[in-house]
Amino acid sequence: MPILAQRATFQGKKPSQFVAIAGGRKICAELEVIAIEGAVAGEIALYDPLKGGTFIVGDALINFEPSGFTVLPRKYCLNERQLRQSLWERLTRPAERMLFAHGTPILSEANTHLRRLLESDS
Repeated sequence: MPILAQRATFQGKKPSQFVAIAGGRKICAELEVIAIEGAVAGEIALYDPLKGGTFIVGDALINFEPSGFTVLPRKYCLNERQLRQSLWERLTRPAERMLFAHGTPILSEANTHLRRLLESDS
């Protein structure tokens, strides 16, 4: 099974199953790769436009207690300001749902939740 990731994800030797991907690439008919700058090296989100839209987010956003829905904490970011700008620019597609590597999914009005989060920190 291939490991799809941005080159920056692996700083040293790449696994033999590694397949490089980049933002803007579709990895199947509907699933688009979105590069997220400023989080951890190689951070991506995936977007599926079907049924109102779904974002699958790696580490750039989290949704668990005690923090709730928030941006990756500063101590884990390569550049927090760049991360926030990247989220504004790249997660603008219509999305009803948002799934996280860490935390409880948002199953309705994901865009509204994200907009509120990013506006509250502006």
